[in-house]
This record gives sequence, C-alpha cells and structure tokens, in this order.
Amino acid sequence: MSAPIAYDAARLFVGSLAVTPRGIDRVDRLYARFLFETWPGDCIGTLPTPWGVRWYDRRRALQLLDRVEELWSETIQPCEDRVLLQIKIRLSGNHEPQFDKPRKGGRRVNPVFRLFNVLSATGFSFGDSVVRSVPKNSIYVNVGHISLKVPCLVSWLKHRPDVKSVFMVHDVIPLEHPEFFPKGEYRLHENLVAHTARYASGLIVPTAAARESVLNALRLRGRAEIPVETVPLPVPPIFLGKDRPDEELAKHDYFVICGAIEPRKNHLLLLNVWRELVRRRGQRAPKLVVPNSAFWVDGCERQYCGGALTSP
Repeated sequence: MSAPIAYDAARLFVGSLAVTPRGIDRVDRLYARFLFETWPGDCIGTLPTPWGVRWYDRRRALQLLDRVEELWSETIQPCEDRVLLQIKIRLSGNHEPQFDKPRKGGRRVNPVFRLFNVLSATGFSFGDSVVRSVPKNSIYVNVGHISLKVPCLVSWLKHRPDVKSVFMVHDVIPLEHPEFFPKGEYRLHENLVAHTARYASGLIVPTAAARESVLNALRLRGRAEIPVETVPLPVPPIFLGKDRPDEELAKHDYFVICGAIEPRKNHLLLLNVWRELVRRRGQRAPKLVVPNSAFWVDGCERQYCGGALTSP
C-alpha cells in the first residue's frame, strides 16, 4: 500500500499571481500534476493560511492546478496567444507591439483579481490542520522552495516525526554567488538549506553539479548523509509532441532566450552581441526575442504581461 503524499502547494498558489510561470513554477506544476493524478495512495495539498498551515483534499488540489494553468494561459492554443501574435508581427517588421496594456480579452495582470479567481475555483475553506490531521506516516513533498525559506511554514514537521520529508533542492547558487541576487536572497536560501538539513529524509536534485553543491552545503551543517536522487527536470508535454513548424515563424531568422531578466542570466552579454551583429549585418541580422514575465529592478521583482525585445 502506498504511503499518503502531502504535497506543498504554496508556490502554485503564489505563482497564480504572476502572468506566466517561471521555470521553477513549471517544475512544481508538473510534479504536482503527476502526483495528484497518478499516485495510487491518498494525495493531499498543503497551504500556508492566516490560521496556520492547512491541508486540502485531492479534488481541491486538482481544481487549484486547473485554474492556475488557465490563468497562466497554459491551456490555450498557439493561435489564441496574443503575445505570440504580437511577436510574429514584430518579427515581420510591421510595427512595434504594445505588451504593457492587455487588450480586451487578454490576460489579466491584477493580482487581486487573480487571487479571487483561484479562490472562486477551489472554494474558500479553513482546511484541516496539518499537525493534527495529516494522515499518519505521510510523505511531505516540497518542490517549490517557498515554504522551506520561511521557518513558520515548516515548523509543523517537528510535531509530526512520523511524516517523512522529501525536498527538491534545485541549487544553492544564492549561497555560492550572492552578488547575482537581490538583497535578502542569501538569508532566505540559508533558511532553505538549514530546514533541509533539519527535516529532510530524502532529496531530489536536477543535475550532478547541483548534487555536489547541495551536498557540500549540507556537509557544513552535518547532514551530508541524506539520500539524494538525481532526476532531470520534467519536460512539459508540448515539447514532446511533433507539431509542424509554424509557417509564419519559419519565414524569419531569430533566436529566443528564456528566463527571468536578472543579473545571473546575463542578458546584457546577449544584447551586446546583438548590437555587434546589427552593426555588421544591418537588416540581415537575426532577431533576438526575449519573452519574459519577470525582471529585477533595484533588487525588486517586477511583473509585466509578456513581451519581446528584438534587434532593429
């Protein structure tokens, strides 16, 4: 008989406030979708609330997933994607698209609207206390990191020693290179590693390099013996299909760079490379497309409704 799963859904809930998902949001969503749909035992979702960390049943967790995917426009067809349409227009050189002001029928960016949208889909409820009523001998799975960075959100584990915890630690780059991160991220990642050292019964890491870095960080805290599985990040189903190339896009030469605009991604290097390409090749230079939903300004994360920056 399979042990019950208690899946931490904090990032999924918070992630719904953003227009589109970041990479870690996508990984969290795919793990959650797989477990809630296929795990043979019981599978519940845990969420921090004003009245403590609570858990909700599988049906409501799937409702949360469905609505978040809808808000992220993960369920629409490419022909329905307004941002993709505007990128095609920009690549054709017709005119400069406007990404900051969603048109009627476009994706809403108001976080209050999005929060109530999720609550309307899942229903408002106090849930059940994780300390008192999470099924005995459950496995607590945390892929999204958020709860691991805030002490009060994982402290319930010390009251439930029967619950075994499995965390995905994507990397410890904020500890290795704090100069590339906003102020405060170093301390938050220290919390993540400290809580991993204290509570984890097992770890998942995405690469061999991440495994080495994570174990080194845990070794400093006396927990290098935690079992670790190296598992490549899941691939969204759309990338596994064999759709025909888009005829409009096939007419243009372009490169795409994905990832939030932040110092460690070094978008500036690419912009300088493209400046030189345009200087040398003029209108024959390929376009550079930078689709994003998040970027950093003065150490703060800002959101906008998709977009593209391209060479002239």
